[in-house]
Amino acid sequence: MVLRGHDDLENKIEFYSSRETANTGLFQLTNIDGNLNENAKTLFLTPYAVKFPEKSGRLSNDFKKVGEEFTIDLSHILVEN
Repeated sequence: MVLRGHDDLENKIEFYSSRETANTGLFQLTNIDGNLNENAKTLFLTPYAVKFPEKSGRLSNDFKKVGEEFTIDLSHILVEN
């Protein structure tokens, strides 16, 4: 599963599912800088998924949209330096 979208500054962002269990999961950001733009206040993300391979251990890159866009408000998150 991946979450694809952009921030309110129109920077493209993508998170990939790096680890999951039956009840929890961890998404990691994949971009060149490795961080979100520090001035971004909102993320607009859409979930995409790909079918797990039945025979080979390799995932295809045929991700399909599996949900509607949602937003994450970052304006209330405290960032410490």
